[in-house]
Amino acid sequence: KIKKRWDNGTLTKNDTIGYIANFEVLDSTESSYKLAWTYRTNLEQDYNIPPALLDSFSKYEFTRAVYTTNEMGEFQGVDNWEEISVMMTGLINDVVDFLSADKPDKKGEIARIMKPFGDIYSSRHGIEELLFKELQYFHSPLGSQYALRDTLYWEEKLTNMLGGDPIRGDASLYIDQSSYDPENEFCIMIQDMKLNHEDTKFLVLEFIKRSGIDV
Repeated sequence: KIKKRWDNGTLTKNDTIGYIANFEVLDSTESSYKLAWTYRTNLEQDYNIPPALLDSFSKYEFTRAVYTTNEMGEFQGVDNWEEISVMMTGLINDVVDFLSADKPDKKGEIARIMKPFGDIYSSRHGIEELLFKELQYFHSPLGSQYALRDTLYWEEKLTNMLGGDPIRGDASLYIDQSSYDPENEFCIMIQDMKLNHEDTKFLVLEFIKRSGIDV
């Protein structure tokens, strides 16, 4: 996954993130599949956990989602979302404890800042739309036909982690023609999305306001 950020037309951030995930088919019927998707979280990179404390957070290292698709592979939903919700709540609470260990008087402020994330992971919708959005991207091409030289454009609407109106994004999907190998039935599909500037600005300012952060 590549994340890019532009400021006043200048590219200021260009990060590439990669991880290894395992897929396992648990069950299948004529109209559905049940699968398990397991991936390893980079605790040091994603949550800034110091190497010395990684053992204490090792129980959060692997995430396993059990989910269902239809017979064409189209994503239907995460089945074990409650289990994942409990795990993510525990992780957030432990992160709050870690961040406030040397400044206990700031624990309430840190917990308030982290609260929106806890609210997200308390519902099935939040987990599917934010924590496992990439899983939906993986399945989104399945069950459809695509022309080699066409690019699809649409307005994506992302769940607002603070509630309210969704965050809009201009999205596109196309096949990298140079990667197309009909003999081996292989191609690379590229999906891009540019977030709406006004929506993201409002989200950041609202998050700061609700968290009580002084800027």
